[in-house]
Amino acid sequence: MSMVDITDRDLAELVESRRIEQLIASYGLFYDSSDFGRFADLFTKDAHYNITPDPGLFPLPVAGRDAIVDSMAGRRKYTASTQGACPRHLSTNVLVYDLHEGQARVASFLIVSFAHPDGSYELRRSGTYLDTVRKDSGVWRFSSRHLHLMEVPQLWPTPENP
Repeated sequence: MSMVDITDRDLAELVESRRIEQLIASYGLFYDSSDFGRFADLFTKDAHYNITPDPGLFPLPVAGRDAIVDSMAGRRKYTASTQGACPRHLSTNVLVYDLHEGQARVASFLIVSFAHPDGSYELRRSGTYLDTVRKDSGVWRFSSRHLHLMEVPQLWPTPENP
């Protein structure tokens, strides 16, 4: 059995990747629990949010932390008052890449289900998030979130898709 040398840089990248994974997990938990104070702290002031194709949830794209939080909080209130169910935003397959100098790109799958009062669940939506995150005052925050509801987008350029 061979030993793999783990450098201080490897450990630092592992820690930062884990912190970014916590950011991704916090998004769904804070949104679903309507904790919009903590939800706001997940974004840089100049963050951008978009969904492709536009599902008509609120006007897109959204620019700025306050506008993102207002749009998302309004949608959460609407869902609570009209659907009779509680949303669950589940993030899976989190891939942190291009991590360097306080910035990284992240890809993850999103699954949205609704929990109904009778204990049943309903799958409502799925997609792929492509995020840019950056350290802001020593904390990882979203500077851009783009949800792709159809095809899984290319993460790296290819000869067919530069």
